[in-house]
Amino acid sequence: MIKRITAENYESGGKIPLHFRPVKKCPMCHSTFNGETMSSVIAPYEFVEYGETKRDWALYVLHYCQVCGLGFCGIYSQEPDRSLGRVYKPVVAIPERSEPLEFDPEIARLSPAFVKIYEEAHAAEKHDLTLICGMGYRKALEFLVKDYLIEKHPQESDTIAKEPLSQSIRRIDNLQIKTLAERSAWLGNDETHYTKKHDGYSYEDIKAFLEAMTAFILYEKTVEKAFLIPRK
Repeated sequence: MIKRITAENYESGGKIPLHFRPVKKCPMCHSTFNGETMSSVIAPYEFVEYGETKRDWALYVLHYCQVCGLGFCGIYSQEPDRSLGRVYKPVVAIPERSEPLEFDPEIARLSPAFVKIYEEAHAAEKHDLTLICGMGYRKALEFLVKDYLIEKHPQESDTIAKEPLSQSIRRIDNLQIKTLAERSAWLGNDETHYTKKHDGYSYEDIKAFLEAMTAFILYEKTVEKAFLIPRK
């Protein structure tokens, strides 16, 4: 969808007619956005390209979302267009609320803290804070492991809560879950230290291992449920 708008020039105060492609989703409620605008201005914008900071003119549009009833600012940069000559495309929309991730209800019930910490680490990653998000995924791992074990061994909950993660991981009977947890912990520790022991791996691998862990936990719970069905 391309919309036509008249924007004010920040320097001259004059009006400039132009075309732009509105953001497709509201950054606050993440609903499909219809492109409704309240005001707009052409003003300087700083961006980084190939490691170099550059300045250019950008279109700032104050939008209004009819779904959540909140306003936000869309920032747009120029791009060539075959039919219109020049169109402004979306760069970023602010402020932004992280879109909730979808976790299986059984995982959310087992370890709500894991879900919350994982979502915060994911939000850091989405904002390009990739030097710290790995530590968040490592913390999420610890809560998932301990909540998983505490559910299995409630009589040892205090001990499990206080012991080191490595000791908790050694308690896990399921080999697949144990292996994924152990390797995730190794990579998570690398994310917190000056030098890495496991080159070639990153927070992306921790995320993949956590996803596999939750899948194996769900498979295990499904099997346990099946065993509860009596033979008749």
